[in-house]
Amino acid sequence: MVTPETIEQAQRHAERKYTISSKKIVEASEQRLEADKHRQAAIGSVLSSGMWRLVAKNFAERLESLLHARLTALLDAYELYRVPLSNEIERQIIQDIPESGVKM
Repeated sequence: MVTPETIEQAQRHAERKYTISSKKIVEASEQRLEADKHRQAAIGSVLSSGMWRLVAKNFAERLESLLHARLTALLDAYELYRVPLSNEIERQIIQDIPESGVKM
């Protein structure tokens, strides 16, 4: 039987794993955004709608990657701590992802 302590340990593990992943995702996203800015500056269109589209696309991809990393961290941690995916755990995961404060 899975105890509340086991679930809490799994969640702490997931949080640590997500923190590491999110830093890498944000760093890579910032590097891509900086490269896009330089390319746009080279053609003289830094303040153009094209640049804003690139920024929006970058942030959308970053958000998707962060949400995926959060879900993967939770699922991996539950598997590691042998927490079965019951209806209650699934509801908890669905609530946890948007409430996790995905940092952009």
